Amino acid sequence: GGFAKNPFYTALLATMFPDSRVALTSLKEATGFGAALLAKAALEKTTPRALAPCFKIDTQRVAPVVLPGLEPYVETFLNHVQNG
Repeated sequence: GGFAKNPFYTALLATMFPDSRVALTSLKEATGFGAALLAKAALEKTTPRALAPCFKIDTQRVAPVVLPGLEPYVETFLNHVQNG
């Protein structure tokens, strides 16, 4: 999708969420694939992770970047997300 093609946005995500793995995939329709995977997991009463042996997705990890002054912004952003 559009966000995956934006290296600045993906690097910002990796920086803002250092405890989460941010990665790009080789899938052309990753959102559609994710929706189909969730539907299959729901129909089979299992988890998406349990279906992992059924396919292989190549990924490329996105590295965080150093952005001076970002920390206060991240704290405010996360506070709004968590507390509404």
